[in-house]
Order: sequence, then structure tokens, then C-alpha cells
Amino acid sequence: QLFRLPNTPSVFLRSFCAEQGEGSVPLTRLSYMSTMRGTVEEAAANLERVSEKALEINRSKNVTGQLWYDASLRQVWQVLEGSQANVQFIWQKIQADDRHTIDMDTVETETVDYRVFPQGWGMKLRQRNSLGNL
Repeated sequence: QLFRLPNTPSVFLRSFCAEQGEGSVPLTRLSYMSTMRGTVEEAAANLERVSEKALEINRSKNVTGQLWYDASLRQVWQVLEGSQANVQFIWQKIQADDRHTIDMDTVETETVDYRVFPQGWGMKLRQRNSLGNL
């Protein structure tokens, strides 16, 4: 399995998602890593803009996920989940964005029967600054 929340039994996750009416609908989960271009400051500013726009678009497309950012390395790790068509729509936009370079060796896609990130979540950003704080 590509991604699992620590200490969260998959039975609970499947039950939680089934309550949301998604238990029988296959979903796509995509993850990748990339490196932001520019200085540390430019990269951080760009990532804030990306995160704000992603929240809006992802909610409108019923795509959930999380974006992790290590500022000292300017490195991004993102997970998206939703219908195949909607994840693909967003993935095409991500690939066309020249503010970062995607490490294509890290791109993974899988079909899953439940979400790890709840509906309505959109896209959350977690950052690690240069001091090592999350």
C-alpha cells in the first residue's frame, strides 16, 4: 500500500469512508515528489500560492490529499486521491507548472477503495522550516 496513516487500522478507514458513501467506488491515489525552483524565499512564496489555489480546486473536484514541504531542501511530497478523471485533471496541471521539477521516479498511482484524507479536506499543507520544525 502506498500510504497509510500511522496507528490507524485500515478497517477503521474503510468503515469511515463507507459512511461517506465511497466504499464501493474505486478511487485513484497519486503521490510524487518534486523540488521547488528559485531561492528558498521564492519557493516558499510560490508554495503558499499553490497551496491556496489547490485547496480551492481540489474541493471543487472532490479531490483530497496532503502537501508536505521541506523548506530547507525546497522539496515537496504530495498525495492526491479522488476519481481517476479528477486526479488526472489536477495531475496535468501539476505537471505543467514550471515552479517545480517533478522527480518522475517517485510518481506512484494506485486504485484504492477508500480515502486516507476525508472528503471536504481539500488539500492541507504541512511545512518543515529550516530549523526542522513541522
